[in-house]
Amino acid sequence: MDQHTATAGTLLTVTLSLTNTESTDINFVYEFLQATWPENQNQNAYAVVSCTGDITDCTHTDKNAALHLNTPIPPGATRTVKVGVQIPADLSCRQQLNLNWVPYIYYEFNNATQAKDQNWQQGLPALQTTILCPAQPA
Repeated sequence: MDQHTATAGTLLTVTLSLTNTESTDINFVYEFLQATWPENQNQNAYAVVSCTGDITDCTHTDKNAALHLNTPIPPGATRTVKVGVQIPADLSCRQQLNLNWVPYIYYEFNNATQAKDQNWQQGLPALQTTILCPAQPA
């Protein structure tokens, strides 16, 4: 996360990298990125707007992104993706929001004969942003 505090109108960037620690090429990678509850239920808190980087494709809704990294990934090599998250300029809230991201990664290696998946821990400080609410009229 490029910013740990945001206000209305801010464009955030979530950066995810995968380094191949296997002894063979990674042949397939699927990543999914979503915010945790309750912010993922808040229709007006944020919107996923883009994906860029070492990807073959990306689909996103207002609340999440699903993508495939460029493969093969040789042992020791890294692939990186950046996901753009827009905080609406007309954000309306009464208390600060805590936007926490939880990525899921699934990959195949050793000529697709082996696979691993990982749900990253919730609450990783690197993937958290506090959204400050605009001042409310008295």
